[in-house]
Amino acid sequence: MIESKISTIVEVQIAAHNSIAVYRDGYSLINANASDAITIYKGATILAILYGTSLFPGVMQLSAILTEDIYKYPVSFIKFIRKLLEQQNKKSGIHRLQFEVKASYIAGQKFAESLGFVKEGIMRKFGSDQSDYILYARVI
Repeated sequence: MIESKISTIVEVQIAAHNSIAVYRDGYSLINANASDAITIYKGATILAILYGTSLFPGVMQLSAILTEDIYKYPVSFIKFIRKLLEQQNKKSGIHRLQFEVKASYIAGQKFAESLGFVKEGIMRKFGSDQSDYILYARVI
């Protein structure tokens, strides 16, 4: 049942995107046609969706939806994301990347730090549930 749902999602994602890259380490990357969103697969399994919004020239706000499946490939996934960020920074001229992590989400904080992001501050009552978030940034 789950495999069938994943296959459907993959087919829909492929139909909605125009650029597909398969990397030697087994990750597939599908780049969105009309946005700065990418979907990362390992085989037919969706691992993450990353997307960015330009705040100012050279400043990008990142957001991520990560699945539990990233824990099956922790080291190679982090290396892949680092490589991807470096490639995108070179292409786009971005000098600052930033994103927020819910203060209670320790795994998200570790993910940010493993990618070279630095904690810049706490945004009090930022969430819709009035939870605190931490602002992380990576200045290039």
